[in-house]
Amino acid sequence: MSSAPHPRRRGQSLVELALTLPVLGILLIGTIDFARVYYAAMAVGQAARAGAAYGAQSVGTSGDDSGMAQAALTTANLDLTPAVTAANAHATHRCACADGTQVSCTTGTCSEGVPRIYVSVEIDRTFQTLFPYPGVPTTVRLNRTATMRVQ
Repeated sequence: MSSAPHPRRRGQSLVELALTLPVLGILLIGTIDFARVYYAAMAVGQAARAGAAYGAQSVGTSGDDSGMAQAALTTANLDLTPAVTAANAHATHRCACADGTQVSCTTGTCSEGVPRIYVSVEIDRTFQTLFPYPGVPTTVRLNRTATMRVQ
């Protein structure tokens, strides 16, 4: 009689591990890529907010569109990994009345008083995945816009 209780099942666990390990590895890599895209999207949003916050500091900085764009790009380059291509940032400012009517920032007047100044920064980056997945694009365009009212 054999000393093993089930002699025909000796290598069963090893075969099961060999069959499931590649699937688990693919799931792990996919999860890592998803987390990287999610983090990069948060970093792009934070960069847009940083650029808008720079412009919303004062009336003087609200007209500095290039400074707002540079603040956004600086923040984006600090937060993102090399898998994300160079960013594009576009900053604008506009004036509007309390009812939403847009007016000129230099000559515009509102019935309720001084026009409100708003700054807006849009940042755009392209993210590259680690590996190509069937049916999934290898690049993801990340685009975020932040708008703030100048205080």
